[in-house]
Amino acid sequence: MSDEDLNTRPESIDEGWHPEDRNRGVSAGKVVNWLVLVLVLVAVGYLAYGAAEAFFPRWWAEQVGLQVMGNYNRGMILGLGVGAVFTFVPLLLLAQARRRFFSWTWRVIIALLAIAFAMPNWLTIAVAVGTSHAAEDGRITMTADAPGFRNGSAIGAAVGLVLGLIVVGTSMRLSQQRKRVRELRSRVSELENRTDSDGAGTDASDQQVPEKAPEAD
Repeated sequence: MSDEDLNTRPESIDEGWHPEDRNRGVSAGKVVNWLVLVLVLVAVGYLAYGAAEAFFPRWWAEQVGLQVMGNYNRGMILGLGVGAVFTFVPLLLLAQARRRFFSWTWRVIIALLAIAFAMPNWLTIAVAVGTSHAAEDGRITMTADAPGFRNGSAIGAAVGLVLGLIVVGTSMRLSQQRKRVRELRSRVSELENRTDSDGAGTDASDQQVPEKAPEAD
């Protein structure tokens, strides 16, 4: 075998594996892991939803019935309070996600907390419009033991929504005004600094007046 064959042999050998293949394998494995995780979460969420749908509407109606005890006025007042509070506060909490200093992870966490805090309203909606046996039993229980609660909850949710939008809108408007004030202050300070620098340059030019030459005899 000649020297030329020995020099050209390593370039012609293909071992069948390259670093690029390893990187592609790792990325493909990550994609598969994410797909498996998403499928598992979807399956767990579906099972949790089925269990919640079969249990919580009936349980929520029983708890509300124990508080109202068949009194219509008490049901209306309790419904107004629950609907307003658990709509107003989650809306304010959800509005905090617009803050720029929050990362996307914290924004998702805030949104989930807002949804969780509004759970009493979600349960009332599940009882009012649900199609499961637990929802039907909950409607019967609320009609008998908590009259007026569903109507009061709907009115309270509307009131809480309006108040929340007013507060959030006012807060956003004040924030924009404060931002404009800061911008105007920065512009004013910049103009003042520029004026001071121009004035200092003018004073320096006045002080450097050439002396008058002596007259010849």
